[in-house]
Amino acid sequence: MRVSSRRSVRTYNRGYPDFTSDGYRRQRRRRPRAPVAAITAGAVSVAVVAAAVVGTGHFLSVRGTAAAAAANMNCTLIVPASPLSAQGLATPYQLTATNPADGPCNEANPNQTAFVQGAVMDPATGQISVYNPVVVDAGTQPAVTPTAPALPANAVVGLWFGFNGTTLSLLGADQAGLTAASSTAAATAASATATATPAAGTPTAATPTAAAGTPTAAASPAASTATAAVQAFVRSNGHHHGKATATATMTTAPTGSAAATATAATTAMATTAAAAGTVTAPTVTGTQPPAGVNTPAASGTPDAILQQGNCVAGENIGGAFSSFTQVAACNAVAFFQAANAAIQAGKLTVPNPGTATDGQQCLTTRNFGVIDQDQSDNVTTKYLANGNGQIAQDTAANAQAQANSVVLANGSDNGLIDFFVDPALGCTPWKVPDLADNGTPAPALPLDELQAAAFAGQSGGPAALVPLNDPMVLDNNGNQNTDKANSYRSIVDQAALPAGQTPAEYCGDMESIQGVRLQQDVNLLIGQASPVANLASNLFTFLAMRLQQSFGNLNCQNFGLQNDVSTTVDGNGVVVAACFLQRVNAVTAGAGNPTAGMTVCPATTAAGTPTAAGTPTAAGTPTAAGTPTAAGTPTAAGTPTAAGTPTAAPTMAPPTATGTNGAGSPMGGNAATSNHKHHHWWW
Repeated sequence: MRVSSRRSVRTYNRGYPDFTSDGYRRQRRRRPRAPVAAITAGAVSVAVVAAAVVGTGHFLSVRGTAAAAAANMNCTLIVPASPLSAQGLATPYQLTATNPADGPCNEANPNQTAFVQGAVMDPATGQISVYNPVVVDAGTQPAVTPTAPALPANAVVGLWFGFNGTTLSLLGADQAGLTAASSTAAATAASATATATPAAGTPTAATPTAAAGTPTAAASPAASTATAAVQAFVRSNGHHHGKATATATMTTAPTGSAAATATAATTAMATTAAAAGTVTAPTVTGTQPPAGVNTPAASGTPDAILQQGNCVAGENIGGAFSSFTQVAACNAVAFFQAANAAIQAGKLTVPNPGTATDGQQCLTTRNFGVIDQDQSDNVTTKYLANGNGQIAQDTAANAQAQANSVVLANGSDNGLIDFFVDPALGCTPWKVPDLADNGTPAPALPLDELQAAAFAGQSGGPAALVPLNDPMVLDNNGNQNTDKANSYRSIVDQAALPAGQTPAEYCGDMESIQGVRLQQDVNLLIGQASPVANLASNLFTFLAMRLQQSFGNLNCQNFGLQNDVSTTVDGNGVVVAACFLQRVNAVTAGAGNPTAGMTVCPATTAAGTPTAAGTPTAAGTPTAAGTPTAAGTPTAAGTPTAAGTPTAAPTMAPPTATGTNGAGSPMGGNAATSNHKHHHWWW
């Protein structure tokens, strides 16, 4: 993520569901955890997001937020008509709850934020640019109206989706019964306020205002966010495995609550759009998939807009839809076909990742030195959230206009490499002009995948491809499914099976290659900020924790392998040390791994990082110079400066360590990982 001094307050947020003992997403039902933005039954206090950045720490933390309630981790994204057109790119996507009975979904809540990443291919020149559409709460307007990009003739547009919750469903605007407006009408509607006269029986609410530095309750919707048509269709569509438990009753919020504000905003938007000459988009029935054949699909119910956009969010397996959970794409296959044709024609040159400070090739999304259990997932898109919970594209102009805005980011494998690992290793991700940000160079998932396809495996090691035991490509019963795995591979430009590795080979290569690279690069990583400061003390311990967890979530122990990594957590549950069974020396100058002399780390430490003798130090997490900080607690010193990497917000309750220091644990580490498997680690 680009961070510059021109942006007032830059806080990097990522939402995470809790750990559960049932494993990653295989059971498809998760216990929701406390969100960063406090959500109550009567109001959505998204102002907490803005309030959290006041002061010097710039960290969002759920700790101490007593009013925080459980977040709904399953949300639906309403896709506008003609999503691959310039107007479709500039039309805000709308977020709503998949099952309203589980609570609302709010884009400004980092635990529920959905992201859209767009890439534009000019077939005449072979050049690629990016444009990331904005996402707002259903029935509301963005903080800044997006400007439609000027697309080249015959442009090939691809879209990729990411999500900070558990499962993101897609729904076409036609099925949602929303209005289809022209660009002019959309801009006009964006200028409307929630003070328009509501329909009879609609609670009234004043337009939210905020004195300087005093955020108010957001105009973000609660249970009655979207129209009844949206919620009725979502209920009929159900969760990704077809089990809907919502009733047909919609909640009416009290007058003056945030939910009432959202209802008034919905009415105002519809009224203004109608005055501007918009028309209601007719509901068009999508094409039913062929019977008895597994096919890529965007939703459990055929949806014309999604089908016309070539959208894929999972697989229709035996007549039941099985979601990729957090990930989806539209027209990705066609985009990669056009890009690869341009590469073959010499029109598009994919830059070499380069050589890292350690003398090895810079890492890509298909390098076993950095992949995890579900490689190539989620996107590099970021949004701005203002004090009222309204969302804007993350551009320099918007950041300047939205003082004290908060940056919302999608935890992703691509983002982990582009924003954290590359800078630490002295590498630079491939970037192209961002059409929404005056041509400022920006990274993107399709760029990462094209570069990985071109260079992964050239340094002697194998190129990692999505394996059958990747949790995102398992079917609804947790079984491996070749068709679903191939569909996922297709949206990230990977060859179909049997290309790549078997699950056992994938586990073996991940363990043997990544453990070595982490130890070789410890001096480059250990002094860098952790992507999630309340989970790991620095980038080295974070990556070690991620590798340790991936071993268990891929069930690598079933192949006769032993987890090479064990970790130590402090009293706050923060991973502060990592040990490796197969020890390797660092290849760059520095103090090295403080626990390099240990093959198994103790599960917990009273204060800081254990020494090689196994005795905890007086206090602290090691820095690049090996100097401990205070009591292992992340401090503002871990926040990157304006010149570098984004700030990571601690938004997840840490695991609780119990057990026997790794002895006999199938996870190979301590019980912090054998008893708690993560939902998604940057990741």
